[in-house]
Amino acid sequence: MKNPEKYLLDIINRHQPKRLKGQSARIIRLESELQSWAQDCFMGIHESGSHARGTATSVSSNVKLLLLLSNTCHRNAGGIRSCYESLHGYLIERYRDVKKHRVSLRLRLNGMDIDITPARMKLGEPDLHTLYQPEDGKILETSILLHTDDAQVAARAAETKLLKIWFDQQGIQWPAIYVDYLVPTKLLANIKPEKDTLALNFMHMIRQVAKRDFNPLLEEFEDPANNENLLSELMSDQDKRIAIKAAQRALMARTIEDVIGA
Repeated sequence: MKNPEKYLLDIINRHQPKRLKGQSARIIRLESELQSWAQDCFMGIHESGSHARGTATSVSSNVKLLLLLSNTCHRNAGGIRSCYESLHGYLIERYRDVKKHRVSLRLRLNGMDIDITPARMKLGEPDLHTLYQPEDGKILETSILLHTDDAQVAARAAETKLLKIWFDQQGIQWPAIYVDYLVPTKLLANIKPEKDTLALNFMHMIRQVAKRDFNPLLEEFEDPANNENLLSELMSDQDKRIAIKAAQRALMARTIEDVIGA
C-alpha cells in the first residue's frame, strides 16, 4: 500500500488550479477598464473566490474579481441592481462572451473564465457588501473579504481541496464557499491542525459525511458575515444525499486508494 500522506499530497498536486501565466497583462487591462467604468464609485478591486481563499482546485480555478463600489453608487437610481446592469452593458460592448452568472458577470479571456462581482458597500457597515442576483432579482448582503480571511485563518486548505476532489469523483455539485466553511467549522471542528495528519483528517471527514445521525451535511449553518444567509442551503439536498451514500460506501474500502482516486 502506498504511503497515505504522500498519496493524498500527490492528488492535491495533480489537481492544482490553472496558472495565470500569460494572462496577467489581460487582467491588468480588464481591471483598468473596470476602474474607468466605476469612476467616482471605485473603491478597489480584490481577488476573491477559491483562489483568494487558497482552496482552489483544477475544477474551481476561475479567476474571480471583487469590484468594490461606494455606497453612493446609483444610490437614487436602482442601487446595486443598476450597478450590475450598467456594468453588464459596459462589458458586452468590449468583450464577445459575457454572461450573467449568479452574483457575477462572467467573461472569457483566452480560454479562461473571469467572474467579476460588483459589490456596493453598505452605509455605516463598510465591511458588508451588497450584491445582486439577476436570476431572481434578489439583493444579497455578505462580506466576501471576511470569507477570504476566515478561510486563511482556518488553515484547512489541503483538506478542503481533497473534499472538493472527492466530491468531483462522486459526481457531486458543490458550492465552493459552502465547502470552504463546512470543512473547518463542521467536519474538522474538533481537530487541532498542529496535532493531525492529512490522511487521518481526510478519513475523519469521510466518517463525518457518512453519519446516519447528526450528519453535518444536514445541519443548518449561517454565513458568518450575515446570519440571515444560510450557507447550508447552497448545496442541494440531492447532492447531500449522494455524498452521504458515497461516504458510507467509502467506509467499506480496504485502502485510501479505494476511497479517493488519483
